[in-house]
Amino acid sequence: RRLAQTYAEGAIKYGAYNWEKGFPLVDLLNHAIRHIYLYLDGDRIEDHLAHALWNLGAACHSEERWPELNKEFFQARQSRKKQT
Repeated sequence: RRLAQTYAEGAIKYGAYNWEKGFPLVDLLNHAIRHIYLYLDGDRIEDHLAHALWNLGAACHSEERWPELNKEFFQARQSRKKQT
C-alpha cells in the first residue's frame, strides 16, 4: 500500500510513467540512501522507507532495462578497482 502510494505521488509530481524514461543507477541509489538516512534521523515528513524501496526497485529495473544509462558508472568503478 505504501509503495503504491509512492508511485501515485510520483505520478502527480512528475507525470504518469515518467519513471519509464529511465534514471541512472547511481542517482537512484543515492536517493535511496538519502531516504534511509532521513528515516534513521527521525524525519517523518514523508514516507522515507517507501521512497527508499521505490528507488531500490527502480534501480533493479534500470540496471536491466537501460544498461546504457549505467555503462559509464560501471566502467569508472572497474577502472578504480584496477588502479588499487
